[in-house]
Amino acid sequence: MTKLNCIALVDDDQTTNFLNKRLIESKGVADKVLIFKNGEEAINHFSKLDESSELRPQLVLLDINMPIMNGFEFLDAYKELSDTQKADQIVVMLSSSEQPNDKAEAQKRGIEEYLSKPLTEDNLKTILEKYYAG
Repeated sequence: MTKLNCIALVDDDQTTNFLNKRLIESKGVADKVLIFKNGEEAINHFSKLDESSELRPQLVLLDINMPIMNGFEFLDAYKELSDTQKADQIVVMLSSSEQPNDKAEAQKRGIEEYLSKPLTEDNLKTILEKYYAG
């Protein structure tokens, strides 16, 4: 599998973050895994980055339902970041919501992929091959 410099997990569920980080690390697909408990923490981090930062995630796995700033609010704020701050990033919605309106809303906001929890080795491999191969 392709190896990325950094993957960000944006989810308020500690167990989900623990399991996703463990999967990513066990497959050796990222040098760093960052965890943000809500969209506001992630936006604050992204807004301070420049293109040379080691902590600029190439892949963002984003939940919808979170306190303070949910996934859709994150996407609205993310849109306002500079091109440098979000360069070469793929945002994937990783949610337990199976609501068709959530999927439609994610697509309307430019989400590349919408996956159902839990993150699996196959899902991770598919994302990496689709967006980062070659």
